[in-house]
Amino acid sequence: MGKWKEARDRRRLRNGLITMGVIVLVLAVASVFVAKRYKGVVELRRGHEARVQMMEIVKACKEFEYSQGFWPEKIHQLEQYDFIHLRDDLWEEWYFTLEPGKVIQALSTNRNTLVGPGIEMFYHVDTDTWTGYGIPGGKVVGDPELIVH
Repeated sequence: MGKWKEARDRRRLRNGLITMGVIVLVLAVASVFVAKRYKGVVELRRGHEARVQMMEIVKACKEFEYSQGFWPEKIHQLEQYDFIHLRDDLWEEWYFTLEPGKVIQALSTNRNTLVGPGIEMFYHVDTDTWTGYGIPGGKVVGDPELIVH
């Protein structure tokens, strides 16, 4: 009976090792998917912060237009007349500009280590439309609070 017991123990050991190998493989594959999903969420979050700031710029532009009678040409006009104060940390990662036709642009700087330099987002005030980075499908209409789930 000793040989039967040894054979049984070897089978149990082999089956246990196979089971552990399958579990390790499943965990490795799952971790790849989780890492990709996490990166996507982080990218959306970083883009979301810039979009929220862009909405603050839109609000300040509308107040400026109401007060001064014309749409501002530069963000610095908004700061000069105390319509907005932009956070320094966002300015280091994103450069915000006002484009002709009531378009707000955010361009990532070389200090934006999460998305890298040269990434653009646009908010078109007249059409309430977003285009560019972090927008699922490249284009979403509506409030940025509703874009990130």
